[in-house]
Amino acid sequence: MNGMGSGIRAKLKRIVPETRSFLARFNLADALDRYRHRRNGGIALPIPPKNLRTLVGPDPRVEGFLAQGRRTTEDIRKALAAVNRPLESFRSVLDFGCGCGRQMRWLADLPRSCRLHGSDIAAAAIRWNRRHLHFAEFETNSFYPPLPCPDAKFDLIYAISVFTHLGEKDQRLWLAELHRVALPGAIVIITTQGQYGMEGFRKGLLPGSAEFLARLNGHGDLSNEGVIFEPYEPEGAYGLAFHDPEYIRREWGRTFRILTLIPNGVDGWQDVVVMEKAD
Repeated sequence: MNGMGSGIRAKLKRIVPETRSFLARFNLADALDRYRHRRNGGIALPIPPKNLRTLVGPDPRVEGFLAQGRRTTEDIRKALAAVNRPLESFRSVLDFGCGCGRQMRWLADLPRSCRLHGSDIAAAAIRWNRRHLHFAEFETNSFYPPLPCPDAKFDLIYAISVFTHLGEKDQRLWLAELHRVALPGAIVIITTQGQYGMEGFRKGLLPGSAEFLARLNGHGDLSNEGVIFEPYEPEGAYGLAFHDPEYIRREWGRTFRILTLIPNGVDGWQDVVVMEKAD
């Protein structure tokens, strides 16, 4: 009897903190909103909760999350069409910085010959993906390389709004890592922010603290600096990065062959860089 009581107590010690954590995060209004959208829209896949949606975009509303994910996925298809490589032609795809599947959920109908993989720094998002998006495989990665996968694994890699938040040194590290995990001839798509995006922040079209905007406005012309990075917090490693197209051709062209640059090619805001790993 004592053994049974000890077992029950051990389970309670594990379950009670988990229950408290769940209740602290639970948002009834958001849960009802997600249920309503799934029922009215005939949406098959579950919709992630607000605390995860907030991590991947400026519009955490259910309708905003779904609409932006669909638009961005279509923009990826357009970028691939520009180099005559339809999405269905790939066999192993990595969504680097996948978050809670904002783009990935719109790829669920790809043929089974196309294996889908997602990687992100947010462990909570990866856990949610593993529970709900069973058509793909997901792994957590650290802020710095390496990725938890072997060399030459993927023939398509895309990173939406990832390099827009990294400093120049960290960008170089991740470019080298994406080169490592890409197959020869693989296509790599990375979005960046150019002059258009930088002016948007400087004019206050997107939110930012006065102190952050003052540091951003302290920089000169993007075409002269090539790349501009300002951390959200002084001396931080995460912030906003802006790239001049000539800088990308010159510097990123040392790692990949640049196929095309599409201004404002994702959601009418971020630029799209389409590259290839040389054989």
